[in-house]
Amino acid sequence: MPALQLALQQRGVSSMVYSPGTSPPGCEALLVYSATTSWDTRAFSNDPIAYLSAIDLTLMRQGQVVVTARYETHGLNVDRFSSSRQKVTSLVDKMVVARGL
Repeated sequence: MPALQLALQQRGVSSMVYSPGTSPPGCEALLVYSATTSWDTRAFSNDPIAYLSAIDLTLMRQGQVVVTARYETHGLNVDRFSSSRQKVTSLVDKMVVARGL
């Protein structure tokens, strides 16, 4: 969550975290997210490490989906151990480009 809020802030978007269904009436848009954590070992190591293996972001305005973005590791991609911040920032950037926001 902190990585997502930082990526939004870098784009000039202020955000607040709410439980599902509890956003305030004046909220302009809703960003719904889900993340999956997996475990694996890095090359030449026996110590398991947690990493974000999937992230889904959906931006909604007035109950309508505006744009979605997904990150998912596949197989032995080396980026699977990259930071959460890198993954989330990349997704937010893709959402902005996709919608011209």
